[in-house]
Amino acid sequence: MARRRKPKLFNCEILNGPFNKEEQEEYDRKVCKALATALHRSLEPEEFDSLIENLRQAL
Repeated sequence: MARRRKPKLFNCEILNGPFNKEEQEEYDRKVCKALATALHRSLEPEEFDSLIENLRQAL
């Protein structure tokens, strides 16, 4: 029986954080886009649609 590999966890440290409101908004957009891309690639279409619907209801 083959052993499953444990997924790697990456650590991240932000060196130059946002200094003003505009930089913070741009940073937030980039983070949201990266998260959305990761979710879209990892979930089945039905799961992704369900997640979106649950988030809409939560708002």
